[in-house]
Amino acid sequence: MRKTIITLFVILLLTFPGCRNASNDSAQERSNTKGLLESNVDNSESEYDGRIDDLNALSIGQRHQMLIDAIAKGDKQQFADLVVYPVRRTSPVPDIENKEQMVRYFDTLFDKSFRECVAHLDSNSWEEMGWRGWMLLNGEIWDTDPAIVINYSSPLEQQYAQELVGKDMARVHPSLRGNWKPYDCYLFDCSEFPFLDYSFARLDESTDHGQYEEPQYRLAIYRKGAGPSDRPAIVLMGKRVIEGSANIVSFNFETDDYTISLDPEYIHTGEPFFTVTNRHKEDLQFVVPGMRYLFPRS
Repeated sequence: MRKTIITLFVILLLTFPGCRNASNDSAQERSNTKGLLESNVDNSESEYDGRIDDLNALSIGQRHQMLIDAIAKGDKQQFADLVVYPVRRTSPVPDIENKEQMVRYFDTLFDKSFRECVAHLDSNSWEEMGWRGWMLLNGEIWDTDPAIVINYSSPLEQQYAQELVGKDMARVHPSLRGNWKPYDCYLFDCSEFPFLDYSFARLDESTDHGQYEEPQYRLAIYRKGAGPSDRPAIVLMGKRVIEGSANIVSFNFETDDYTISLDPEYIHTGEPFFTVTNRHKEDLQFVVPGMRYLFPRS
């Protein structure tokens, strides 16, 4: 009976509507990184819509050349005007939410050697990849029209990420420490379910795979009112699945009765969602939207 009740709460929890190679560092780049972390600039809807309209006025070729020129010349302002926000960064590095943050973070995002590499390219260097958009430098940058996806991570940004990983793992509950690093965090909206006692979940990746060839993944679910230093109410172990030519990533977690699949970036919305399936009755399935969330860093 107790097991049935716990399983039911897990299902209810996940059915909330709403609820995601280069040069040495310089002192100036370190300052820019710190500036982004501490910034709190308003990102209004009108600014976002205006930028979309401006981008639609450009042809794909014009936009691609302007992106290359902005990176190569270090034109922070032009690059900031050419992209749509937020620009996703790999957790725990915060996303770049607006133009002002992009201008400050530009030197951390693109180091000197990367800019020099881009300087030898032109608009014809972009490769069209069907419905996925256009890629530059074997996928270091993607144009998915209108969003720009930056997979490149400079040495300084990687150092910045490691610092954040250290801070994040130092403050989690001792039961979650060890050979793990944060992957993402998801916030739940309990406003329509006041009887539920959960508020957020974090997804962690193992840093020591042990006997496994691939990293292991852990989903920790927290009670309402809990903070990142508290013990999670539920901890599930799972694995990552990569499918298709687009390398679509999802995560699967299993209990005795249910399979929980997490798609961190649904291809049509860019937002995460959960799918909960009864392992004994596969027609009993719940599809749940979510919201990516990163705790403010101190």
